[in-house]
Amino acid sequence: MCLPAVGAVLGVASSAAGAVGQFQAGQAANANAIASYEHAIQQREHAWRMELSTWAHRRLEYKKELQSNSEAANRGYVAEQTRLNEAFQSAAFQGQDQLVALLQKQGMIGEMQGNSAARLNQSLLAEFGRGNATIAANLASARNAAVQRQEDIRRQMQGANNKAFSQVALKPIAGIAPPKPVLSDPTMGLVAGLAGAVGGGINSFNSLQAPSAGNFPPGGNPSNFQPNTTIPGTNYGGVPSYTMPSGNGWGAGFSMNQNLLT
Repeated sequence: MCLPAVGAVLGVASSAAGAVGQFQAGQAANANAIASYEHAIQQREHAWRMELSTWAHRRLEYKKELQSNSEAANRGYVAEQTRLNEAFQSAAFQGQDQLVALLQKQGMIGEMQGNSAARLNQSLLAEFGRGNATIAANLASARNAAVQRQEDIRRQMQGANNKAFSQVALKPIAGIAPPKPVLSDPTMGLVAGLAGAVGGGINSFNSLQAPSAGNFPPGGNPSNFQPNTTIPGTNYGGVPSYTMPSGNGWGAGFSMNQNLLT
């Protein structure tokens, strides 16, 4: 095979190899894009699981905090109720003491007669009444104070519950999903590249076809064919090129020397 033909074949092979290489590169790019997308999806799912786990832990802590706050409030309520009960018990003892004192004083004036005894008795009753009124006022004040302190306990508990709830008030939301990869179709490039390589090879081979062997004019008669009489001047081993005589110079009686054939 002549060198130009070999070059044409190598050109076709090179073009085809380039098309295959581009096809493989396209496949690799698609595989990398898919792998990156799948990795991003895995990272998103992992982050979402961690968010849910953290939120579940916070909800558990929130429930524990509510229970703790409720127990603390109950202890406060019991303490206030105990204090109020003690105030009522103390008031009862005070009332009994005042009654005993009144009876004793009335017994002392039991033998007395007249207006003096009556006025003293009224004075003792008035003193007893004032004592009972003071006890009643103290009890009312103690009760109001207990109610106020219990309300403070309730507000403190509610504030602590609200603070705990703020840690779980917002439910976690999954992150935005990564965009799907845009994949190319390397097959189209491969087909186009191979078609171009084949087309280029055909053009190269057509350009290497031998020229016409004779001077056939367009639409001419082969009987008028005139051979090319000039051999291209190629020097073979120092032998110069030469020109053959024209066919018109050959006579009808021309005979070849037979000795030249021996």
